[in-house]
Amino acid sequence: MKKIVNGIQYIFLFIAIFSLLYFIFLSVKLDIFTVFNYFWLILTVISLSIFFVFKYAYESLLSLPKWLKYGIEIIVLIGCFIFILIEALIIHGNTYPKDVEADYVIILGAKVNGSRPSLILQYRIEAAFEYLSIHDNTKVIVSGGKGADEDVSEAYAMKTDLISMGIDENRILMEDKSTNTVENLEYTLKLIDAKSKVLITTSDFHCFRAVALAKNLGYENVYGNRAKSVWYLIPTNYAREFFAVVKDFLFNNL
Repeated sequence: MKKIVNGIQYIFLFIAIFSLLYFIFLSVKLDIFTVFNYFWLILTVISLSIFFVFKYAYESLLSLPKWLKYGIEIIVLIGCFIFILIEALIIHGNTYPKDVEADYVIILGAKVNGSRPSLILQYRIEAAFEYLSIHDNTKVIVSGGKGADEDVSEAYAMKTDLISMGIDENRILMEDKSTNTVENLEYTLKLIDAKSKVLITTSDFHCFRAVALAKNLGYENVYGNRAKSVWYLIPTNYAREFFAVVKDFLFNNL
């Protein structure tokens, strides 16, 4: 039993060290004021606290009333199960059958730096282009409005890039008013028939939720087209997406 306890406590010590180093890395690489970065600092504190509890106060935990110990264990197990289940759904995502001939590819917007797509948005454009280049009859809808710190709308930046890559402008429809995923999909649905075959092109971590939101909004024939993630943002993207899925489930968006 003692070996198991020692193993658990050092797992939490590893999590604490990783979270602290990752927080420092993101603060330097991105911006120290990026709000979600502080999730990793909070996780560092929580993991260190659990480590010290196991290391110095485990005997005290054993003396707690059985009902309280069992209650804590059940809550922890349920929490772990929910986290693993949701992350499994996010990782698996919803991808299109290889033989599907879509009517439309929708590219969901992401940050634009000035007038140029950010790396995450560039990956989405490239994933859509890969499909569009071999499906000549498929049209593309670029979806995303203009943020306060952007010179052009996300839709315009995507359209410009697709044209430069050789996609005929007549195949491109624009939705440039949305500010979040739900609006992306709501406003785009006004441009097409709900029965159309649709591929939603978005980042791999975002694919599951995007398709689930679309189905909830009335899309009848929708699949995901997964674009790769920026490698150093993979931990933060998948962690943040967990909370986004929980939030949308609680607000009945999924």
